[in-house]
Amino acid sequence: MLFALVIGACTTPSAQETVADVRNHVEARTGFSVEDVSRDAPEKTSPSDDLVLSSDQAIRLALANNQSLRANFATLEIARADLIQAGLLPNPIFDAAFRFPDDGGAVNLDLGLAFELLDGLALPIRRKVAKSDLEIAKLQTAALIVDVAIDTKRKYYDILAAERLDTILSTAREAAKASYTAATKLHEAGNLPQLQVDGEHVLYLEADVRAQEAALDLQMKRQNLSTLLGLPENKPSWKTDGNVPPSSNAIADDLESVALSNSFALAIGRRTKTSFQHGRPLSDMRALFTDVSGGATAERDDGEWEVGPSVEIGLPLFDHGQANRLKNHATVDFYDARERHQQTLVRNAVKMAQAQLTLSKYKVDTYRSKILPLQEKLLNGARAELNAMQIGLFEILGVKRAQLNAVTELVKAESDYWRALIDIEYLKAGGLPDASKSVVAAARSQSAGDRNGAHP
Repeated sequence: MLFALVIGACTTPSAQETVADVRNHVEARTGFSVEDVSRDAPEKTSPSDDLVLSSDQAIRLALANNQSLRANFATLEIARADLIQAGLLPNPIFDAAFRFPDDGGAVNLDLGLAFELLDGLALPIRRKVAKSDLEIAKLQTAALIVDVAIDTKRKYYDILAAERLDTILSTAREAAKASYTAATKLHEAGNLPQLQVDGEHVLYLEADVRAQEAALDLQMKRQNLSTLLGLPENKPSWKTDGNVPPSSNAIADDLESVALSNSFALAIGRRTKTSFQHGRPLSDMRALFTDVSGGATAERDDGEWEVGPSVEIGLPLFDHGQANRLKNHATVDFYDARERHQQTLVRNAVKMAQAQLTLSKYKVDTYRSKILPLQEKLLNGARAELNAMQIGLFEILGVKRAQLNAVTELVKAESDYWRALIDIEYLKAGGLPDASKSVVAAARSQSAGDRNGAHP
């Protein structure tokens, strides 16, 4: 029997097999082919200056160079080491006692060899627990890969929106500056009161502040993405390719079922419960019998050897394991309640993502098909009235500023729409968007605590 246990302990997956399982988890949920991003894989070199990066290229660079992700792969090796340890039989304990007779003569010896029977018999149970814990580590690493990929894509498209907004607000600033300059010249010619000049000055200063805020926001977003890509602060002057996510009007009817099926938080929670249930029989045995060991003893007394078996059992006279059983029942209830709560979070996240996608798509379509054409019509009409000298220069500049404001709102609506698309993609890949993300982290942290405290 012991030989069979030792042979079973040798079936530990290799590091390459473990990493391959992580890749499979990611690719099954996202369809994204993951290259070797383990801690032993070489880092990719930084892109050359003026390189044009697509969103997929940015994701691959982030996965290759992200140090937090590389560090997380060490947890896989820790889990593999725990699996190896769980398959090893405990070492026997040897003890010896020497007694010297007062009248001299041969030394009396007491020799003993003890083996922890409970640990030996529980070796298959410990292997099951360790295997489940390794699966949890795989899921956690795969979830982190998805997190990094989605975070990279979100930051990439945030930069696209920030670039557009920076261009628009810079144009708006130039328009306000032109209006203020014209007002100043008219005032100097005595054709405009100072109060109107001051009004144009205020508009220009406000436009300048907004433009500078947009420029700083773009710079910060680029720096954040550069950090995620693992690029040094002084390098490089990379560019986005300008390609926005493809537009989509339809929301899959099975989005909720896909999100529930692929949820990493749910998968991790279920695996944690499975790991606990695998270890529960051993926990019950240890609660009832605190110590079960057997072996052999040998005693030499007056030159005569006496040899025989030995056994040591902790008798459950006072502690029958009742507290442990109560704790185990409560723990199972806790896991079940947490799973139901997580399912609710996923369903709510799906509804919120669907609503956000619908609203942002409506805003984008409304600005593109109605508001901007109307603004263009107003601008053309104002130009005609200007030519007929029915309105002045400042009125047409005001109409132009209103048009630029409408374009600004369109860019913001497009950014919201892109984020909604990415949130849908994230849900399909097993994550929870934005505010719910902290819950996923809490679930992973809880699973780690469960393995450290609740399992044998």
